[in-house]
Amino acid sequence: MAPLTRRTSLGSFLALLIIIAVFSLYVPSLSFHYLVSPPAPSAFGSSLSVCPSVYDVGRPPLDRSAQTCHPVPSKIPLFELEVCYTEGTCNQFTVRIRRTSAKECSEQEQTPDPSKDPVLTRWMRKQRGPDAFYIKTDGAERYASESAMYEGQCTYSFDVRLKNPGDTYVSIWWTFEVGLPFASTLNGN
Repeated sequence: MAPLTRRTSLGSFLALLIIIAVFSLYVPSLSFHYLVSPPAPSAFGSSLSVCPSVYDVGRPPLDRSAQTCHPVPSKIPLFELEVCYTEGTCNQFTVRIRRTSAKECSEQEQTPDPSKDPVLTRWMRKQRGPDAFYIKTDGAERYASESAMYEGQCTYSFDVRLKNPGDTYVSIWWTFEVGLPFASTLNGN
């Protein structure tokens, strides 16, 4: 009975080798270059750049003085939106939101004190402003924030620095009034 088991095992092994050999003729082999995507274009631009490694701690800080700003259509006429970035950078940009009417801005800034604590009220008026926004990115990396930098005169900005290269989709909501979305979705790299 032992010779029959050996023959069966040897036959099964040979059949498996034949199946592998036949399929290898018809199935294209995978090589490393199929698994790696090409370098992503620079932030919202068309020129190619090399994105930094996610582990690169020597990455330069976001430099607003070198940025060029571009208007983006807003779904809410009370606000205008622009995205600012530096050519050749990867997934670092500033989103700036501002009220379109100086009169409405002044009215919003004159709202009643948000707190009974005068120190907290001063801080909120200086650091947060009269509006609130929520920004979220999807794509190669997810990011979310509701802490915009208040620049005064109803102007707000978010500095976004993503580490992962690739397409980035940005959504922004005006959260001052519940359920009212703020701005267009941006598509870029």
